[in-house]
Amino acid sequence: MNEWRALIERYHEGDGEGDLNTLVMGPPAPLDAIEELEHTLKIRFPNEFRELYLSCNGFGETRDDGVKWLLMPLADIPAFTEQVRSWIQETHPEVAQRFIAFFDWDTGDVTGYSYTPTGELINCLITFEHEMYESDEGQDCTEFLCPDYPTLREFFAVE
Repeated sequence: MNEWRALIERYHEGDGEGDLNTLVMGPPAPLDAIEELEHTLKIRFPNEFRELYLSCNGFGETRDDGVKWLLMPLADIPAFTEQVRSWIQETHPEVAQRFIAFFDWDTGDVTGYSYTPTGELINCLITFEHEMYESDEGQDCTEFLCPDYPTLREFFAVE
């Protein structure tokens, strides 16, 4: 077992005390699938994102109706990202187009990466906090797109 899979297992154990949902981890993603996604999204993911997906192509939990993916499988990231972008597209189109969503908190909040207008990665994970979003084009986007964890390793660290 590699470091990422162990971090995910500890994260899941720490997140679900008394939780009866079983952890489901995808198989390692091939490098060409990551590169294809980067080409589709016209971005370059950080090395730790690539390492994570080379170890585990998404994870989630069993539910009555199947698997609820928390860390989206690569193939689901474009549609998931488009769904999240649609929430803020009308009021903040330029910001929406630079947000890449890949983690679903299953609460309405999502986490991902954001890029500058010139395509440079903002050097931390960003969480869209749906309860803070007001559907007002005058709202400062930093009120609902919040810098969160500096790295994926810290994101998955169990408190």
